[in-house]
Amino acid sequence: MMEPLLPKPAATGRPRSNDRTVLNGIICVSVSGCGWSEMPKTCGDDSTANPRPRRWQEFGIWKKILGRAIKSAHK
Repeated sequence: MMEPLLPKPAATGRPRSNDRTVLNGIICVSVSGCGWSEMPKTCGDDSTANPRPRRWQEFGIWKKILGRAIKSAHK
């Protein structure tokens, strides 16, 4: 559902971390209220997960995800 909405990996540079793992980390921090540095390692690396929500906000990704979730819920 969300994968087509996420930015494509860059053609050059380091491979991007798994979006599912990073999203789990974002949810973990949001729900538990823990700090990024306290995020469990099973949810990815905090230095990767921390800036990604901001970038997704700048690119309008969150708005697209919410719109898709609302449409899906009304089917």
